[in-house]
Amino acid sequence: MTLIELDSQPTGTASRRVDAAMASSYLTLGHPHLDDTHGGVRVVSTPALVGSADELVDALAERVPTKGDVGLLLDGSLGAAILAALMPPDTPCYTVTSAAAGAADLGSIAAEQAVHWGHPHLAVRISWSDHLAHVKTLMLRKDAPLHRSEVPLYIASQIADADGISTLVLGTGADAIFGGHVELFARDWTFDDFATRARVANPSDYLTDPVDTTELLERHRVGDEIDVARHLREVHAPGRAAAHRNALSAAGATMIAPFLDLAPRGQLDLARIRAGEAAPLIADAYRLVYDTDVAPAVPSGADPMDDWLSGWAGPRPRLGLRDDLVGPLASATGEQRWLLWCLAAYLDLVDRAPSTPLLGLGI
Repeated sequence: MTLIELDSQPTGTASRRVDAAMASSYLTLGHPHLDDTHGGVRVVSTPALVGSADELVDALAERVPTKGDVGLLLDGSLGAAILAALMPPDTPCYTVTSAAAGAADLGSIAAEQAVHWGHPHLAVRISWSDHLAHVKTLMLRKDAPLHRSEVPLYIASQIADADGISTLVLGTGADAIFGGHVELFARDWTFDDFATRARVANPSDYLTDPVDTTELLERHRVGDEIDVARHLREVHAPGRAAAHRNALSAAGATMIAPFLDLAPRGQLDLARIRAGEAAPLIADAYRLVYDTDVAPAVPSGADPMDDWLSGWAGPRPRLGLRDDLVGPLASATGEQRWLLWCLAAYLDLVDRAPSTPLLGLGI
């Protein structure tokens, strides 16, 4: 099936040289590793430290705008739900939902949270055709392949802009900074084991000249082990934030992400995390502001990419991409298929001379 049609000559200003290092880091992380600035989103060198639910709520309240044309992106997470409690009444709230079969119903729980605090709420339903319509715009603007959240957030931001909203508040960074990724804290990892477990896709499955991406972890090495919390805080949180900022700014919106300014005081509560409780401090803050003993689980469902890319036979043959992708694609997750699809689409977009290898130079 035809998934995308892009001009052979780009109309934007994309100029990034796509080499194997860039492609390998994108496949590994799920978002481009854009040097130390992460596309303009720097790691906060001196974050405000919070050690209790009260301190977390107070710190977030100091960073949430209380006036102006402000909206909130509710994604069903506890972090965003806390932000809903801190926004002024009647703050417009938007939730991205998926039209894919079996996808999680984030709209219902987000609507309940919005109504609880007197906010209007709109669920924004995203289809595969929406991705096809907007990936080119966002890739040219970013000069890089996209994180999977960018098209949905771009569309939601466009709708907010039409509603007169110029600033959007997000819970970006909450899980990465406060221990929301339970599976990555499930045990004490050796450096090598974590390097394998944490990568989203293995570059050697898709690239002819993959580059070793363990260097992305080296700054977080502790002997033969790794500081998982620091890696998530310094690589994944700002990397995801750069994707979100690209999506929002492309629609003319300013992004405010209060969790990115914060960090837990001391070590994460691994006992609670390994017992299955994601981001314990955030869960405590949720119980505090919602005056409840129970913090709800984020709704789960099928990955939309499993549905949308299930019939994809792979990218067209090109230098840098392996020509024996049938096996890797057959076992690939929807997210891995998205990464390969988006990388190939970006190459189609920036490759002005198809006979010139822009990928796989081993540099």
